[in-house]
Amino acid sequence: MRAAIDSLLTEGRSEEDILEGFVVGFGDLVDTHPAFALARSAEYSYLLPEFRHGMGEKILTKPRQKSLWIFLVLGFLAIGLAGILLIRKKIRNPALIVKEEEERELEESFTEFLRKHPQ
Repeated sequence: MRAAIDSLLTEGRSEEDILEGFVVGFGDLVDTHPAFALARSAEYSYLLPEFRHGMGEKILTKPRQKSLWIFLVLGFLAIGLAGILLIRKKIRNPALIVKEEEERELEESFTEFLRKHPQ
């Protein structure tokens, strides 16, 4: 298809004419024009009816972009998973919390001891 488009553009046809040809068909031009020589070969003969009669309005539709949504969903899942793992690590290791409390208690008792027994 790309070769046919390039050949028609070099011949001087406008983009609108080429688009119209793909939508409604190029008609008998397909049988004689060198741009469609590849489509006339046995390997690509399935393209001949589409070039001759057109492919309809469906050729002008734009594909939906799903990749953006996929990356967003994966990103939110990754952030959520990281948050869950971090919370679970804190919950699973209560020794860290106890250790902090013990250190605070020791520091308070040491401070109290120093207040009671000045040097």
